[in-house]
Amino acid sequence: MNLYSGASVGAAEQQWAQTSAQPTWILMQRAALAAQRELEQHFPGERPVAVLCGSGNNGGDGLLLAANLHTAGRPVTVWLKGEPRSGSDAERACAEARKAGVVITDDLTALPSPAVCVDALLGTGFEGEPRGTIADAIQWLRQQHSRQILSIDCPSGLNATTGAVGAVDCVVEAGRTVTFIGAKLGLFTGQGPGLTGELSLHDLDVSMDDQPVLANLLKTGDLHWPHRPAATHKGAQGHVLVVGSGAGLWGAGMLAAEGALVTGSGLVTAHLNPACHSALLTRAPEIMVRGDPVPHALQPRQTVVVGPGLGRDQAATVRWQTVCRLLTDPATPPDGIVVDADALWHLAARPFQRPDWVLTPHPGEAARLLDCTVADIEADRVQAARDIQQRYDGVVVLKGAGTVIATADRCSVLPFASGAMATGGLGDVLSGVIGALLAQGLTVAEAAESGAWLVTHTALQQARKQPVVRASQILDRLAETAWQLGFQAETRDHSTANFAGD
Repeated sequence: MNLYSGASVGAAEQQWAQTSAQPTWILMQRAALAAQRELEQHFPGERPVAVLCGSGNNGGDGLLLAANLHTAGRPVTVWLKGEPRSGSDAERACAEARKAGVVITDDLTALPSPAVCVDALLGTGFEGEPRGTIADAIQWLRQQHSRQILSIDCPSGLNATTGAVGAVDCVVEAGRTVTFIGAKLGLFTGQGPGLTGELSLHDLDVSMDDQPVLANLLKTGDLHWPHRPAATHKGAQGHVLVVGSGAGLWGAGMLAAEGALVTGSGLVTAHLNPACHSALLTRAPEIMVRGDPVPHALQPRQTVVVGPGLGRDQAATVRWQTVCRLLTDPATPPDGIVVDADALWHLAARPFQRPDWVLTPHPGEAARLLDCTVADIEADRVQAARDIQQRYDGVVVLKGAGTVIATADRCSVLPFASGAMATGGLGDVLSGVIGALLAQGLTVAEAAESGAWLVTHTALQQARKQPVVRASQILDRLAETAWQLGFQAETRDHSTANFAGD
């Protein structure tokens, strides 16, 4: 699915009107009918409906919806901010609602409660922080049960293009959102996934073909997995070197190394603090450990994962610089590089570019890479990922709700978010998983997208059973989830072959 800006959806609407020689009023009618079907399907019963409308076209959708509901016999009351602009579709919708006999008020206390609530306050062109009576209406909605709120086009207070909010305490949290014409990027990343609830899209028979695409929403059909033929061997499945885990930061490198192991790297060598070796080998004796803090040299077909638990002290700086020298040796180019955690901190201090690496920052690390604030990153996550990619090359995985993956020519967004993943260590696992996929022959883009999907999807499966997901739990389920997603090894069993002659 392609993801668009709110402005592009508006442009598509105007283009439809020009090419079809039909008024945009028809689209408002279609939107109101689609919203009515959503409400009747997901909020059935006799409970009254409170529709809160702004004075723009988003409010017009709500007003026309209210007229339809009233005609169908559903109790409905409208709160309206001001009067729609003269000559607009919203003004016509307001007239239709009044003609139908809908009660329209500007008094929030006159709205029924409890009620099914429809949020039609602010549309997809909104930016910034709600103010005045619109802010009051949002606060009223926030006092209602979120599962009983249907937002039209996007939750009010959310930037439908970027997924940012002007004020976290002045935005609607909907139980369901019905959006129109094209899927808006901001519904899928940043604050969007936490505010939209269940999401449905109605294209209203309007084409988005001529509009610029901001990103695409990943699906399972976009993923790539290594080929593991029946007659392969460990040497043909790559060799991941994990460099990290300085003093007091042992767990991060351990998680990365085991992530590489369970995702199929034929060999895994961990250059970690010796103090953690026994703990690592207790969990995964298949991993080779080295007492030296960095490899002395790279061998052919080795993939480097650097950063989990590396540290930021002088010793860590030396380790980072040593790894950088190894990576630039033309005699033994790596099969891929993953730069995570503290290695990103060191990279930001002295930036350089490589096409063969994957950078995996969370918003704080992304802010350092771009020398800005976390708020700047969250204000436009897709643009931030693009900016990091342009500055450092390779592929960027900007972690967080609606993870963004940026390559030189496109951006992808994961359709996942869960509060259960707000815990340490998952990023370390991810770095090892991406490293293993690189080691087995995937491109940097394929490894980044498939690895991010695999780790996040595994976490979401676990999140259906518990409120917090530990990284070690993900490790225990990665291989099974990978198999379910289609990452499977060829297997031959000739034990039942018929060897009898004719």
